[in-house]
Amino acid sequence: MAQTKAVLFNFWGVVVRPRPAALFRLHEEANALPRGFVSKIASQRDGALTRAERGEITLSQLILELDSELVKDAKVQGLTLPSDWTVRDLLAGIGEMQADPAVLQTAVSLRRHGIRTAVLANHWVDDTATGNGWACLLSVLGANFDHVLQSCRTGLRVPERAMFTSALQRLGVEPQQRRGGARHSEEHNRRRQLIVEHIQSFTCRASHYGRRGAPGRKYLPSDLNVLKMHELFEAQSHAQTSYSLYYSVFSKDFQSWFWSPSYGCLR
Repeated sequence: MAQTKAVLFNFWGVVVRPRPAALFRLHEEANALPRGFVSKIASQRDGALTRAERGEITLSQLILELDSELVKDAKVQGLTLPSDWTVRDLLAGIGEMQADPAVLQTAVSLRRHGIRTAVLANHWVDDTATGNGWACLLSVLGANFDHVLQSCRTGLRVPERAMFTSALQRLGVEPQQRRGGARHSEEHNRRRQLIVEHIQSFTCRASHYGRRGAPGRKYLPSDLNVLKMHELFEAQSHAQTSYSLYYSVFSKDFQSWFWSPSYGCLR
């Protein structure tokens, strides 16, 4: 198995949590709207949000057009929007999000080991007076990752293949084709299960926030991070496993188990 040369991080759901869809659901619940009302319109292939992410319109235009799309759909469904309804408030919550410290720490560790990194971000051009939050976040990402690819600058979006290819080209890495068919899939699933069992084997300590609304939460040792866990896994399994696969299991299969203010923790 070839040595890992680069790791690509998705902006939404990995570097920054939660995904916009989760915020859309909260907005729907807060305004007594049907589940999926906002996300259905926001995810339209040629909708305002998609065009903004491609850089075809700016944030100020997105606010106007997305608001119009939602109002129109509400009329079709016979819904009454709150009198103080505004898309600006909906998008403001997204603009205030910050990068996960554990992911930043992982990126720094990867670069220290010679592995190149990039963030793939579906985002828009912020031309509003409140765009400082996004600028600050970009500065933080630029300091911790080799590249930050913004869909509004490249015209490419996740999960389009061209977005990933462009990122690898910028990192100077050639993408490798998968081979092996069903055999490869079987081995891949077996390896994922071994990773799951390995992650579950770590001993945790109780949370000191137990009395502050987080009962049952447990932390991994403070000197442990995902990179070290990956190295231990390779040493114990006596087989090379890409860091990207290990991190994928860590971030996806254990999404509700791990939380990290400064390092990973299991609950």
